[in-house]
Amino acid sequence: DDNNASIHPGAKEIYNHIDDNCNGQIDEGCHSSITRRTDIVFFRNFTTELCSNQQICFITYKYNLKVYLDDQELGVVPENKTFCFATTDSSHKLMLASATYVENTSFFVNICQKQQQNKSCFCGDKVCDTGCRENYKTCPIDCKPSPSNKLKISAPQDTEQGKIFSIIITDNDNQAIENAKVIYGNQTKTTDKNGKATFIADLNYHKITATKDDYDVASAQINIIKTIPLPQPCELFGFNFGKFIFCGYWWLLLILMLGVGYYVYKNYYKNYENQK
Repeated sequence: DDNNASIHPGAKEIYNHIDDNCNGQIDEGCHSSITRRTDIVFFRNFTTELCSNQQICFITYKYNLKVYLDDQELGVVPENKTFCFATTDSSHKLMLASATYVENTSFFVNICQKQQQNKSCFCGDKVCDTGCRENYKTCPIDCKPSPSNKLKISAPQDTEQGKIFSIIITDNDNQAIENAKVIYGNQTKTTDKNGKATFIADLNYHKITATKDDYDVASAQINIIKTIPLPQPCELFGFNFGKFIFCGYWWLLLILMLGVGYYVYKNYYKNYENQK
């Protein structure tokens, strides 16, 4: 509770949009241009173009930092240390704040123009131009998502039992959907940045279901082909003796052996009788 004076009484107030001493006032006596220690560096660099109404991303050296754009809180830097946002064309101030230190970075955002196939592409011209690779993710000011956000599942028609197969999840605009939850039988996977997930084919399951917040549920069917095992060799005595009675060539061999034995015995007996 920032208004509970019994918590951190007399603590030093720093410019971080937090009531450090819990006196009911935030950042009193502080200025946004405070000098930071030279060994504390949060901001690393921008990883995208600084274009208005498009996604702007930057990377930091630390995570769990609060992010402020023009004194408005945007969120917290995640563990991958990459944070993205969108804003208008003008000069802006980016502030990163930890529990004890603050770092300010100033930058300017432009209305960007891209050249592709001798054609000028503007994000912000109120035309969603797919030839310029504009879509509702890269240029949200010009492009809007389809009225109904639907997931699509691309999967093989059939595959063999026990084989690994892959599926791709996209939206109405054929954009890959990351972090979609996909269920196949007792296997549950999350799609990667390319919308891909892999499963092991199971003869008992044929339905694939995909879900994601703010999207309609999608489902698809896959045909699993049963793998016919190779016939096992018949065995006499010892292991798998029960198979012996089903193996015709063993019976033929047994009959042949009995015939030879009988022939040998008969001739031996005749010779023995003649010698008496």
